[in-house]
Amino acid sequence: MPDQRIASAASRPEEYSLVADVGDVASEEGLTRIVLEGTGRFVVEQHRENGQTGAAEGARERGQRYDGDIGPERARSVLAHASRFDWAERFPPRPGIPDEAIVRWTLRDASGEVATVRAWLRDVEKDPSMSPVLSALREAVQRATDGVLFL
Repeated sequence: MPDQRIASAASRPEEYSLVADVGDVASEEGLTRIVLEGTGRFVVEQHRENGQTGAAEGARERGQRYDGDIGPERARSVLAHASRFDWAERFPPRPGIPDEAIVRWTLRDASGEVATVRAWLRDVEKDPSMSPVLSALREAVQRATDGVLFL
C-alpha cells in the first residue's frame, strides 16, 4: 500500500532515500540532482546534454559529483517532512515563469520508487511541507559543493 510506505519514511528513514531533481538536462544550467539517504549520506550531481561534436543525439553527461553527510537526525527530519508532501498532487497547470525550474521529488525504499511528485520551483519555495525540505537540501548542496552547484 503506497500511503503506508510513504508514512514509513518518517519512522524508518534508514530504509528510504529522497531524490530531488531541479532543472532540466537540456537547459543551460542543466539538472542538479541530490540523493539523500535516510542515514544522512548524500550525493549531489550535475547532469547536462552532451554538446560535444560527434556525441549521440540527446546523450547526457554527468558533470561534477560531490558526496556529503548531514547526519542521521537531520536526515530523519527531512524525510519526516517529505513523508507529509501531497504525493498525489498533479503538476500545476499554470505556465512557468520564463526559465523557471521544475522540481521532481522521488521517494524510494529498498524495493524501488514509492512516490513521485513534480512542482514549479517557486511553488516549492512557498509550500509549507516542501520548503523546509528544499531549504535543508540547498544548505547541504551549498556546503558539499562550496557553492559550485545549487538547487
